Amino acid sequence: KSAANNSFKFTNKGKKWYQKNAFRYTPLRVGGWDGKWRVVFFDIPEEFHKKRDILRYRLRTLGFYSLQKSTFILPFKCEGEVAEICSRLKIDQYVDLLVAESVGSKEDELKKIFSL
Repeated sequence: KSAANNSFKFTNKGKKWYQKNAFRYTPLRVGGWDGKWRVVFFDIPEEFHKKRDILRYRLRTLGFYSLQKSTFILPFKCEGEVAEICSRLKIDQYVDLLVAESVGSKEDELKKIFSL
């Protein structure tokens, strides 16, 4: 950290780590809301319960809101990030992502949650 201008400088090792891991810790809000909701839902077998817990954790760190234990929602583009997570965890076949224009009666509540 530089005291003069309150900024940080990454080392080369730090830059490589950030490029590899930023998607894990950065909420997705790039480009603003396009009026569509991304709903991720999954049915992951009990034998992969650790991977299921990791998926839930990663979705929350990306800014998703949990509608149910296996249903999460986000109003921002995230298809690539979700695909990357599922691919790394090797659970692609158990996870689906739906892009919807409306989420029905919960829409006003969700707009407040996401400050839309």
